[in-house]
Amino acid sequence: MNIHEHQAKQILKKYGAIVPEGVFALSVDELVEKAKLVNMMTPLYFARIAGFITETKDMTNGEAEKVVEEQAEMFENSKDYLLQRWSEKGKEEIS
Repeated sequence: MNIHEHQAKQILKKYGAIVPEGVFALSVDELVEKAKLVNMMTPLYFARIAGFITETKDMTNGEAEKVVEEQAEMFENSKDYLLQRWSEKGKEEIS
């Protein structure tokens, strides 16, 4: 992690964002693959948090909480589809 990523994580934590601390792996190869995934996803995560802060900065806590609830509901409504896609991807990798 570079200094800018570290500083960004500290700022996000300060504002209550959930920031992952690390990755668990059983082998070096697994760790390398997981590290690649984390490195690819980190900018998207930071962008999403920055977007949320920008979107809700002038809202009351109640209004911001409503935004979170709406996003959680969208995820919940998509959960079956996402699980199906995850399962299909796993079957493709096994084949």
